[in-house]
Amino acid sequence: MTTITDLAQTVEQPDADSAAGQSMTRLLRPHLRSFAAVVILQVIGALAGLAPLLAVAELGRTLLSSGPIDHVHVWTVVIAGAAGLLIRLLCTAASAGIGHVLDSRVQLTFRRQLAASLGRAPIGWFSRRRTGELAKVVGEDVSAVHPFIAHAPGELVAAFVVPLVSLIYLFTVDWRLTLITLIPVVMAIALVPLLMLPARTREQEAYDAAMGRIAGSVVEFVQGISVVKAFGGGERAHRTFLTAADDFVSIFSRWVRGMSVIAAGMQLALSPPFVLLVVLVGGTALITSGGLAPADLLPFLLLGLGLTAPVATLGHGFDDMQAAWRAAGRVRDVLAVEQ
Repeated sequence: MTTITDLAQTVEQPDADSAAGQSMTRLLRPHLRSFAAVVILQVIGALAGLAPLLAVAELGRTLLSSGPIDHVHVWTVVIAGAAGLLIRLLCTAASAGIGHVLDSRVQLTFRRQLAASLGRAPIGWFSRRRTGELAKVVGEDVSAVHPFIAHAPGELVAAFVVPLVSLIYLFTVDWRLTLITLIPVVMAIALVPLLMLPARTREQEAYDAAMGRIAGSVVEFVQGISVVKAFGGGERAHRTFLTAADDFVSIFSRWVRGMSVIAAGMQLALSPPFVLLVVLVGGTALITSGGLAPADLLPFLLLGLGLTAPVATLGHGFDDMQAAWRAAGRVRDVLAVEQ
């Protein structure tokens, strides 16, 4: 599953996460205007993206209602929906472009700071660390902050702004069916604390450590290939890599087993068939009892899926955001090396 900020790490390791967050803040401070532009454009694009759905829902209610059709109102709704779609495309494209340019600048700054810090670090500090682990920090860990900068703003905006506006509109149609439509979202959110258990955090930390050992064994083997060829010992070097790989497979399998049930439950609760089933059952009950007009069911069928999509997006990005947060902490540790 996957983000947005590493809530589990925040609970379990407040000091480390606070330091990592402060490092991120210091790094982004020169780029605050660009970061603010990314967020603002995402807000505008997310709101504009609701216009086509709201237009279809309003058209359905207007055309299916009894009485004469207000053609001016119909065309106004159509134009508003088309304009919203165009604005969404323009804003999201601009936001994505600015976000990725900002990400490239931040990663460049990170690597320059790491190069300067490593260049001033004492020799004894290097002897206590594997080359592969340092290579992972400079390469993979710096790249891992990409979701936090380029994608997190859009996901966070979509996760909060879109459902909020949708809920306001649906409550104006029928508050009872709105609460029924929220049942899948509540079920999925109820599973989120299970992702933050200390056991899950330890498994993720073990996963990172196992990846570092694999990278270190590969680098050490490549660096010592001339010695291996000259004096033998290829089997021992190969055995070191296999041990690291087997260890990683074991840790990864344990992590997947722990997450698979939770992930499956969230995906089932947020799946379109389940959401539509809940809305149809609730809507049918209200319609047959005379408490809801048949045309008023259409907005819930359209926007009900929109309520769950952002939550599902957050879930899929949760791992990426956790990895980005932990990577920022490891980069911070290298930058904090005493000269």
